Amino acid sequence: MSRIFRTVWKNQNCRWGLIILLPVFFAGLAGGSLTPIDPISQNLDQILQAPSGRYLCGTDFYGRDLFSRLVDGSRITLGLSLSAALLAVLGGALLGLTAGFLRGWIDRLIMRAVDVFMGFPRLFAVLLIAGFGRTDYGATVTVLALFSWMETARLVRAETLTIREALYVKSATALGLTKWRIARTYIFPNLLGTVITNLTLLIGTLIIIESSLSFLGFGTQEPTASWGAILNQGRLDPIGAWWIAVFPGLLIVITVIGFNLLGDGLRQLHDESKL
Repeated sequence: MSRIFRTVWKNQNCRWGLIILLPVFFAGLAGGSLTPIDPISQNLDQILQAPSGRYLCGTDFYGRDLFSRLVDGSRITLGLSLSAALLAVLGGALLGLTAGFLRGWIDRLIMRAVDVFMGFPRLFAVLLIAGFGRTDYGATVTVLALFSWMETARLVRAETLTIREALYVKSATALGLTKWRIARTYIFPNLLGTVITNLTLLIGTLIIIESSLSFLGFGTQEPTASWGAILNQGRLDPIGAWWIAVFPGLLIVITVIGFNLLGDGLRQLHDESKL
């Protein structure tokens, strides 16, 4: 584990990605211990207070401390995006491995499903389903994952088609090993680099989509804080209460950049066969 971390840290993109993301993850994990003020506690005497020593990021239209809500929102936004990305990548990897290893009609069926799902604009499809359904945590994760597995399935299928022709796989087949054992022992471990890299890049994409959902009112609902929901409040007075839109917007941009840098670095390491 330490060797892998040292290898990742030596890559410049990975290093900067981790430097950006570690404070965000720490804030999400620490949560309320970092913020003495309750993120949902209203104080109508302190409505729209500009950033100051008492309120580091100001207050919103209900007098709630924006810093507390941003810290609490990191847990919601990252939790949703990570859960959806894990579900999508695991499902896509399983389907891609099945299609590439078994081939035949199963391969054709899975690839046609990929084509159908990729034919829908992702954000539009997510908005459509979320608009007609529930918008709680589980439903949002499910909807995001439902339209995010296709790229992973395609990548894993393509790599599986290459690996299954390797000599050690053919030797395992000649020895009479079952297809399940060959896939589990000889093929899937060689796909981990691709899966981890795609997971990292997908998280950044889903943060933007989840924030867009919350901004439009289809994601997490008040009083629960998420970066997109806080950003939605900022549109009510973008000039007079600029801090409500600026701080969550910056957090979204910086976090997505961090995940993209980490994903690009992992891709470089994977291409160099160091990961």
